[in-house]
Amino acid sequence: MFLSRGIVALKSSYADRRLERPGVSPSESSVFHDDRTGKPGWIWGIAVLLCFAWGAAALSGSPWLERLDTALFDALARMDRHAHDDPGVVLIDIDEASLAAVGQWPWPRYRLAAMVDTLAASGPRAIVVDFFFPEPDRTSLSVIQDAFRYEFGLDLSFEGVPRTMTDNDAYFGHVLSGAPSVGAFVLSDSPETAAPVHKLSKLPVQGDYELLDLAEYKGFLCNTPKIQSSYARCGFINAHKDRDGILRRLPLLAKYEGEWQPSISLAAFLAAHPHASLEVGRDFWGPLLHLGDLSIPIDKNAQVLLRFGRVLETIPVLRAVDVLNQRFAPDTIRNRIVLIGSSAAGLGDLHHTATASVMPGSAAHAILLENILSASHYRQPQWSRSYALLTTVLASGAVIAAFLPAGAAPAAVAAGIGLAVYPALTILGFGFFRVLLPAAAPVGAGLSLLLFLSMSFYAVERRLGRMREARLALFKQAMLELMVGLAETRDLETGEHIRRTQLLVRVLARGLAAGGSYPGIDDYYIELLYACAPLHDVGKIAIPDRILRKPGPLDKEEFALMQQHVLYGQRIIEMLARKVQGEEILRVGLEMVSTHHEKWDGTGYPAGLAGNEIPLSGRIMALADVYDALTSERVYKKKIPHDEAREIIVRGSGTQFDPEVVRAFLMQEKAILEQLGSSDHPEAG
Repeated sequence: MFLSRGIVALKSSYADRRLERPGVSPSESSVFHDDRTGKPGWIWGIAVLLCFAWGAAALSGSPWLERLDTALFDALARMDRHAHDDPGVVLIDIDEASLAAVGQWPWPRYRLAAMVDTLAASGPRAIVVDFFFPEPDRTSLSVIQDAFRYEFGLDLSFEGVPRTMTDNDAYFGHVLSGAPSVGAFVLSDSPETAAPVHKLSKLPVQGDYELLDLAEYKGFLCNTPKIQSSYARCGFINAHKDRDGILRRLPLLAKYEGEWQPSISLAAFLAAHPHASLEVGRDFWGPLLHLGDLSIPIDKNAQVLLRFGRVLETIPVLRAVDVLNQRFAPDTIRNRIVLIGSSAAGLGDLHHTATASVMPGSAAHAILLENILSASHYRQPQWSRSYALLTTVLASGAVIAAFLPAGAAPAAVAAGIGLAVYPALTILGFGFFRVLLPAAAPVGAGLSLLLFLSMSFYAVERRLGRMREARLALFKQAMLELMVGLAETRDLETGEHIRRTQLLVRVLARGLAAGGSYPGIDDYYIELLYACAPLHDVGKIAIPDRILRKPGPLDKEEFALMQQHVLYGQRIIEMLARKVQGEEILRVGLEMVSTHHEKWDGTGYPAGLAGNEIPLSGRIMALADVYDALTSERVYKKKIPHDEAREIIVRGSGTQFDPEVVRAFLMQEKAILEQLGSSDHPEAG
């Protein structure tokens, strides 16, 4: 409310100042400001709407704004050099080399049991198996016996095999039960996927549950009962990627049938720290999950932003084949959390992350565990959207407030400050507090408002410029008509002569354009000639009445004085041209005034120009002037018919007149009669 009132006040003062500027009328300023109501004009209405649109996008978590902010986060994450000397985690990788050496996946469960047994002997805190087996092992001797009995009716027996090893799943479960093992399962939205013979254990969590809005699932997929029941703990391996398909965060908690369930990372931590309690709390930035003495920042969905840094460079990675062959140092395993996963493409557990195009899921869980153990996390404040809205309003208000009184340059400075400040705040928050503040909304709002206001005001200023130019042109035309009108008051015949020659000039110019002899003649030039034609006799205003209104022929001295009207007209137009520079109408008008009494053979006045030395405008005006003088009645002569005037003009071709102009006259003869007829010419029709 205060911001909008401030904008209106600033806008009003700006509009008032515009009205004080010369050449800006209240009607022109109405595009900026409604003087009747004192409210912003349509530009400011759209600007405010644009500001609100950015604010709404920021508040609603718009995907394209989120994409820009995550791009900045990815860039900062790639520059982060975080690492820990002892990450407390070891990766056992079932890689392509292990598959080539041991055999294709899935391996027999007894082989996996052997690997777990070898790892357990080295004293790890927990052994995490980052995959699950929903179907029985078909290589088990008991499964083979059942298959032969069903298919062939044969009862197979095996001698020398311990009974505990005839069922690979049971044997694998037996090994798991003797180790600090952690198993995996997948939560599902479909209740039909729930395993009927197994029930997930409840996770005790205390604290303020209302801070969280956890995903609730109706079913799950897990290992066979003999394996699943043998794990000391289990956790889900669901991972929700961001909208752009990149894995940046992992969940710690979810709900199944109203009960809290841990992720495999949280289950691994709890297996390694069995006495740690779980409690939901909060701080200035948002929700926290307290694990004993450690506090993990989470969002309302209990997800944690992964701090990739250089963590993977410090986590020991052992090949599964080397573990099976016991080619590793036991100290690498001792007192650490061991994650068994796969980087093999065929197993399908690869993800695109902010720092790597391909990362195994087990590696992502290892990074999360390292972040928890080292108490090193990224945070996205719970009030990020409110911050984005506030900074959007501030950035938009700064641009608008700078634009109102001073224009684009200060607004560009304000937008540039926003372009620097808000990303800088994000970078500083990320560097010092490891907090990710959004920057796309305020930067985008400031730049888009600057662009919109600049384009709008440029369009409005162009409109105002055209309006001023139109008024100036009308003013100039009025001044010219005033001068012509003064001349008409001195010579009663001049007024009609001016109007008829104006029409003749336009028709002759059109004929020249149609004839193709002068390709430079276009509609603009034709209208320019038409506008300038009334000026050709403006110098007669300085000729005495005794000469202008003499009923008979002029004597030699009087005729010489009459010829001076050309020089008087030149002086008038030149004086006006010095006051109003750069006007083409005055240039062409000066040509007509100076040369409409010149002749093609050089015998005219005042300069004795010949041929193409005479400007085209003067050549056209010369013929129009003579034709109208011949066909009009004057105080000193009678009019002659059109046919006789035409003969005189044809005889003057090449001597008095430009032959091309004469040709245009003959081509346009019918149009000339029609035009002059519409002007009540005595010979019309």
